[in-house]
Amino acid sequence: MAGKKNWVAGKLLNIWMEFCIRRNRKCFSRQTEFEISSLNPGMDSRKLVQEHYREKISLCLLILAAGMALILLFVIRSQTETVLYENRYLERAPVGGEERTVKLDARVGDVKLEGISIPVTEQNLSEEDAEEVLKNIAQVLPSVILGENAALTYVNKPLNLPEAWEDAPVTIFWESSNLDLLRNDGALGQEMASEKGQQVLLTATLSYGEISWEKEITVTIFPQEMSEEERLKKELVLLVEQEEQNSLTEPYFSLPETLENTEIQWKEPAEGLLPALCLLLVGALAAVFIGKDQELHKQYEVRNQQLLLEYPAFVSKLQLLICSGMSIRSAFLKMGKDYQNSLQKGGKKKYVSEELLLALRKMENGMSEAEALDYFGRRCHLFCYKKLVSLIQQNLKRGTEGLRDALLNETKMAFEERKQTARKMGEEAGTKLLFPMMLMMAVVLIIIMVPAYFSFGGIGS
Repeated sequence: MAGKKNWVAGKLLNIWMEFCIRRNRKCFSRQTEFEISSLNPGMDSRKLVQEHYREKISLCLLILAAGMALILLFVIRSQTETVLYENRYLERAPVGGEERTVKLDARVGDVKLEGISIPVTEQNLSEEDAEEVLKNIAQVLPSVILGENAALTYVNKPLNLPEAWEDAPVTIFWESSNLDLLRNDGALGQEMASEKGQQVLLTATLSYGEISWEKEITVTIFPQEMSEEERLKKELVLLVEQEEQNSLTEPYFSLPETLENTEIQWKEPAEGLLPALCLLLVGALAAVFIGKDQELHKQYEVRNQQLLLEYPAFVSKLQLLICSGMSIRSAFLKMGKDYQNSLQKGGKKKYVSEELLLALRKMENGMSEAEALDYFGRRCHLFCYKKLVSLIQQNLKRGTEGLRDALLNETKMAFEERKQTARKMGEEAGTKLLFPMMLMMAVVLIIIMVPAYFSFGGIGS
């Protein structure tokens, strides 16, 4: 699988390179090429850059495949769990099942109605097969039906009229004395209400086995303004409930097709998870593509930090060799040979020594000493090394006498700067430790204060 992924990534990379060559454009980022070349002196930077981008593309392909598989599973799951059949039928639960509420969107002409709650009750038995025994509870308080209203003397929002008691097998039948103002399900016909309020007698019949009784509750209905969308939604819910009540013995019931002579289009609400998955996939791809370059840049910064820390020892050793009578070329050859011997004995890799070896190879291949020194300074890409190269080049024609004093002064300055760098790194490390120390202090305070608080609370009680 990994081989196939790398093969596809290589093909895509080749297509991109061919496209850039035809358009006479740069294939890769100059900064990326420079950092990779700096981190790998003496190696084929072109191949390394291609490998870097191939790895980025491979990771993106892996994330893309995983994301598409996740989205596909989500779409399949959404299709298999659909509640709307043939765009107008809702399936009931079988006999003995539970009632559920389905949310659908509808379009009445040019008006889009969202989030319509439709209760789907269980499939009832026919009269011949009905053997159900009713079980009830003995008490219903008026406060239960308030819903969002403050009091039954001022009702301008739908009442909560349960058809069953939550904690017991109770059935409740509601009957309103004025269905135009208050329906048996608690919905209000507020467009018919008077500004001064109108009283409606609400009768609740509670049943438990063969025992039943009635409770009468007086409700005062006040009008409330509704928007066009609220009015259409209310009328649509009424039509749905009528269709639902007319087909209680059927396994399906049909949703209305028109409202006020306007066609209704039903559909299931769009799942909010699918757009989130797509955004997450795009974000992951961008994070991987950008993150690989950020990781490379951090490695380049670490390399520069190491070069800066290695500079005092490098210039000090060069100064000692020059003072011992060696020429510039001989001193560099000696430093390169010592580094190679150190590597053979398991020594640590040093970027400045790697750059020095690369400059020595350039001299062996015919590059002049001045050009090789300039190449070394440009490769190190730090001011201190460029300054050292400039110092050496200025004294090449004058001889090593003036160079010795210049290198001695440079060595002293390098070690002073090394001390300042070490001091700065210590301050940065202390700053990074500040937040964990604050967290530890907070934990200690909690450990001390919480028992003290409860002990004082115990004494006070």
